[in-house]
Amino acid sequence: MFIMVLKQQWPKYINKLPDSELEITRSIETPNIMSAIWTLKD
Repeated sequence: MFIMVLKQQWPKYINKLPDSELEITRSIETPNIMSAIWTLKD
């Protein structure tokens, strides 16, 4: 569900945030824990 929501919402903001990246990570110890890291230019 987490990834699905990000995939739906990301296109709305990608043009407003030039040179930004989205990285999704999953915990090795607890696979049901995920994090999203947005890296912005400024």
